[in-house]
Amino acid sequence: MEVRQLASVPWKQEQRVLVEQIVSLCSFEGHSFELTWLTREEADYTTFTHPINRTYFLECYIQLVAPKGKCRDTGEPWAWRSRKWRISKNMTESEIVRTCWLCAEVAMKHEHMESFLYNGARIFDPHVGVVALQRASLPANRDDREKNPMEESIVQNGEIA
Repeated sequence: MEVRQLASVPWKQEQRVLVEQIVSLCSFEGHSFELTWLTREEADYTTFTHPINRTYFLECYIQLVAPKGKCRDTGEPWAWRSRKWRISKNMTESEIVRTCWLCAEVAMKHEHMESFLYNGARIFDPHVGVVALQRASLPANRDDREKNPMEESIVQNGEIA
């Protein structure tokens, strides 16, 4: 059986209620966890075989929401959401709780990467695309202390030079 067909089996109502109860027990200061349930139409499954006239939920994901967040560039209030974390019908309570933890942990790492500056630049900006990162990793752009004396350590004998 294809993965796409396995994913087309709808969630049972009691499974949804249980997941919602488990997630409601998780908290992260100043943030909330939000579940999103996708229907047949939203999930866009072509192998769905249940009657069209009923609503079935096929996919579930969780996001961390920061209603009182702020824009890193302007400092203005800005509510943000984390990336989406899929919740499987087969997950245990522990797996769901740990997924909530990972959701919060990765979101906070993202925020820290945005907040860290070197010489005024956001050098670990998580919004830099993979093509730009790939270009930066080319040999011509790597640190080479023999060719570039400016890259030598500023710490010599335990003191800043």
